[in-house]
Amino acid sequence: MVSSHLNEDRTRGMEFLILYEDRDLIVCHKPAGIPVQSASVREKDMVSILKNHLSESSFTTKSDFAHSHQEFSDYVGNPYGILRRQTGVDGTPCLYVVHRLDQPVEGVLVFAKTKRAAADLSRQITDGSMKKTYWAVVETLPNVENAESPDVESPDVKTLHAKSEERADQNGQQGSGEWHTLIDYLVKDGRNNTSRISEQKDKSAKRAELQYRILKEWTVENSSELQENRAESVSKISDASAQKTSARKTSAQKILALVEIILKTGRHHQIRAQMAHAGMPLVGDRKYNPQCNRQNNRQTSLALCAVSLTFRHPATKKMETFTIRPSAEIFGCGV
Repeated sequence: MVSSHLNEDRTRGMEFLILYEDRDLIVCHKPAGIPVQSASVREKDMVSILKNHLSESSFTTKSDFAHSHQEFSDYVGNPYGILRRQTGVDGTPCLYVVHRLDQPVEGVLVFAKTKRAAADLSRQITDGSMKKTYWAVVETLPNVENAESPDVESPDVKTLHAKSEERADQNGQQGSGEWHTLIDYLVKDGRNNTSRISEQKDKSAKRAELQYRILKEWTVENSSELQENRAESVSKISDASAQKTSARKTSAQKILALVEIILKTGRHHQIRAQMAHAGMPLVGDRKYNPQCNRQNNRQTSLALCAVSLTFRHPATKKMETFTIRPSAEIFGCGV
């Protein structure tokens, strides 16, 4: 899958990148700040933007189906031999949301164009065969023992991180570290749109698991223009960790880290809640990093990006991986 093109939503002066598109699905690069689907008709979201795109390019010819597994039942024919995709009850092209990213999160998303593709992709999410990899920039790094290695990692994901490791070696700094596992139980608070760590015996709690590794660490001045800094750590770190880091920084500095995360479950605000609970709150996270709200004026956006998505194509049955590079400036500091 190598097809890509740029589509512009002139209503908001915003651009988003379609990484790949065929008769079954659309893979796109969602910008931070744009919701996947909004309840407000006044707010642009990815669904409405993509439906506008489909409305302008929903015609195709029968010859285009020569190498496709797509059934004709998803289309409506006419005497001129032209097929047009079926529309929903509102008259717009059909588009199915199979997974989501929080509004402030940038990253790779796949949408289905047919019920058949939507059902197949949803099944992959349920059985865990769809793999999602994230990059995040976090504050403070505790030592984690008894680490476990992820059971699956595609070659494409390894390739994605080769450049960051190569740059780290060129700078004489440590490259990617060992994998660590976080397992918690989360309870969603619908009133505040947050999730909190709870005990396993809590009936409303759901098991949340992720694995992470540190790709690179660096220090920043508290007076940095990035303005994502906080005055003190949200969570206390061990004395051993404090002694180790004190030799590398002064009171006017703090340590940030570029972290790679593989989700094993898909809970509400899982990465943000679990990383904060582990003493590694995300830079720019106003919900789980309390110090963000104490900043003056300028504030960086949430430093979280879904950099890679791997799934089996519903029609061809081939495993496909799509990767992006985060656009936020904060990620450039680490790689």
